[in-house]
Amino acid sequence: MFCANCGTTLTSDNHYCPQCGKKLEIHTTRRSIVSSILKVGAVLLVLGGLYLGSAFWMSEDIVETPQNQLMAIRNNHLTEAYYGYTSHEFQKALTLEGFRDFVHTYPPLLRSEKVTFNEIGIKGNLAKLTGFITTHENQKIQIEYQLVKEDGKWKVLNFKIAKPVQQKTEVSRS
Repeated sequence: MFCANCGTTLTSDNHYCPQCGKKLEIHTTRRSIVSSILKVGAVLLVLGGLYLGSAFWMSEDIVETPQNQLMAIRNNHLTEAYYGYTSHEFQKALTLEGFRDFVHTYPPLLRSEKVTFNEIGIKGNLAKLTGFITTHENQKIQIEYQLVKEDGKWKVLNFKIAKPVQQKTEVSRS
């Protein structure tokens, strides 16, 4: 190792050149290594955040499909609920008229206030969402959606609705 200023031979324990007194860049190099490590760590942190953010965005997109379909049903826009949110396979299995009949025979769909999903599973281009519809009357009904990625969008493959969950009410005894 040599001094960059005067060319004197140096040892690894020198902080200054014994000949010209120039501060040696050895410690600056150590700082730059530490700085590089911190920069790499920051990049990895940002990439990890982007990965988690994309996973959140992807699941957010999944949840929007059933939410928007239920909103269309609640607003009695059944053609939109059918063609806008169901997959080709769903449409092959059930006609628009059959979908309308189903919705009208299950009134809680028309009275849904919100939907909450407590389980979301994604495997390739398929997703399964399980949760509850809450009606205007505060009635909770379990629902399960199967979605498929079709033409870059999540579409309803099928959904199942359980019987309404009875709310427990306290009875006062006199």
